Amino acid sequence: MKLFHKNNGLKRTIVNLNKPSFNWDSDKIVVKTSTEENLLQLSRSNQDAYDVYIELLNHDYVLYMHQDQRSYFIKREEVWTIWQRKDLIQQGQTFYTLADPLKNNKLAKKRLVVIFLQCHQLKIISQIMWPDGCLSKTIPRCQNIYLKILLSLG
Repeated sequence: MKLFHKNNGLKRTIVNLNKPSFNWDSDKIVVKTSTEENLLQLSRSNQDAYDVYIELLNHDYVLYMHQDQRSYFIKREEVWTIWQRKDLIQQGQTFYTLADPLKNNKLAKKRLVVIFLQCHQLKIISQIMWPDGCLSKTIPRCQNIYLKILLSLG
């Protein structure tokens, strides 16, 4: 299990979309898009954006945030460093939370509900720190039901 903490010490490179010059030794790459659309959204209609996005994917970077006309990417192996939550547990490339039941009835059976999420299916990528939104603690809980939410980076 890894503890999640601030991402101090990670190397970051900032590039312009129209003149990308990547340093693949960087842990983070920030792409200036000059638009409110993130690089993934732009890549659907702009060939240059598509080429840059594919290049980042080929070097195992994942999009985790878009803010102030900048798309933020991080190496997949470093993704755990961007989360500030203390309740996340990591097994390989899978992260999960486990929430206790709202109430425990000792006479009733205990149950487990598992929710599976995949990064490429998330529609909240434009929000800051998407793990906080996708591994939500706000899902209603019931008596004797444990809730496990899984997020796979694979």
